[in-house]
Amino acid sequence: MKSLLGGGRVLCLVVVLLLSSLSYFSVQGVQSVVGGECVVLSVMPLLDKYGCVSVNADGSFYPCDRFEVAYRVDLPGEFVFETVELAYDFSVFGMFDSNGLGSRFGSGLFEVLPSASAGTYLFCVTVWGHVFEIDPEPDWTPECFVVAEALVSVEVVMYEPPLHSSPCIHYSVWQWF
Repeated sequence: MKSLLGGGRVLCLVVVLLLSSLSYFSVQGVQSVVGGECVVLSVMPLLDKYGCVSVNADGSFYPCDRFEVAYRVDLPGEFVFETVELAYDFSVFGMFDSNGLGSRFGSGLFEVLPSASAGTYLFCVTVWGHVFEIDPEPDWTPECFVVAEALVSVEVVMYEPPLHSSPCIHYSVWQWF
């Protein structure tokens, strides 16, 4: 298997954070460019059962929060796309829906499992392909290799209620005569 990370090629990672003026949401994206090959990978929180975005202000997630991981693959003409693999920690995240995984454009909907431990976890997209041959030999079989990879991290934190919260409700009753 060949690797395109050597030979003077540069791996660039760009982190993109977007905020909407209409409603708060966070998009964490990583773009991986290896000598012209490009993978754009993003994490977008989903809405909870109350219609609120299920992500903390710092971009971290609690257990049971949901989010989408999406990717897009753009390859230059000298490469023939084969497939995409999405790798993640199955003991922390559960995928409950997907669309187009393995193709050039794909996404998965994930939930942080209730049993998840706090930590920073990686989602990795690996793009497999081969070099385009204009006039291959009759017995030529393309050698498939990793064309590009992209990583994005997802931070999971545990919910800790405020120390000085009180379960009591304080109210006043006014009686008018």
